[in-house]
Amino acid sequence: MVNGVFVATDSRDPIARSMQPRGEDALAATPSGLQMLPRKEIPLLPFGLVGVEALRSPFGGAAAARVSRAAPIESGAALPSLAELLPLLEGDGRGVISRNPEPKEAWAGGVS
Repeated sequence: MVNGVFVATDSRDPIARSMQPRGEDALAATPSGLQMLPRKEIPLLPFGLVGVEALRSPFGGAAAARVSRAAPIESGAALPSLAELLPLLEGDGRGVISRNPEPKEAWAGGVS
């Protein structure tokens, strides 16, 4: 099983268009002994695979049905700051949201 296979869904996104061939090249470079084995590819999902329902989602669970495609953001659109987004991301109390309260200088030389 290959988990997290990225497929560009928006041909106008230059970053996505550059990421997909990198993943394809990495899979093509798999040793021949592994390439001969049966393989199931799981797409990169827009949510973490934490919990039973999330683990079922690549196989058609309820979480997969909740995935919707986001509308593209127009160039120059006003975007919220990270400070505005964090409470929204933390809202349901599940998942991993990590933020370092120390100034960047305090951890720049070490592992963050």
